[in-house]
Amino acid sequence: MQNFTMPAQGHTFTLPTGKAFMVLATVLIAGVLACVAFIAAALIAVAYLLNLAVSALVELVAHMAAVYSGADSLTKVIIWLVVLFLLLKVWPCMRRAIVAAWK
Repeated sequence: MQNFTMPAQGHTFTLPTGKAFMVLATVLIAGVLACVAFIAAALIAVAYLLNLAVSALVELVAHMAAVYSGADSLTKVIIWLVVLFLLLKVWPCMRRAIVAAWK
């Protein structure tokens, strides 16, 4: 068995040799590979969810544009008032997010 000293901490720990070291190394490698796989899966899931959100937003805007293009003038004014109302309600949250992003 070999002793290894952790740098700048003064603690000594002993690594096994032979088959025990191979088992320890295999478990360590499997754990590291699992962590890498989980990170990759999380990134793929985030990309998928962002893509889904963008697709939903595009569909919503496309339908709203179709309604707006076929509407009469009173309906167009009402749509603009609804959009203005929603922006006024959402603006404080958007402002906080923008300010936090630029700090």
